[in-house]
Amino acid sequence: MSQPHRQLSAEFSFEVLPHRQAEALRELGELRDVDIITDEEFEATKKVLDRL
Repeated sequence: MSQPHRQLSAEFSFEVLPHRQAEALRELGELRDVDIITDEEFEATKKVLDRL
């Protein structure tokens, strides 16, 4: 029973990932724009997101 659930979750995550990645980049940009994170933190996190 848990195996089909994992398969469904993997499919769902795959479909949602591009949307979440774009949303995360927007949010990171906003945090950078109001000086909550530095440019370096933004770039480092962006690189991590690009690898997903």
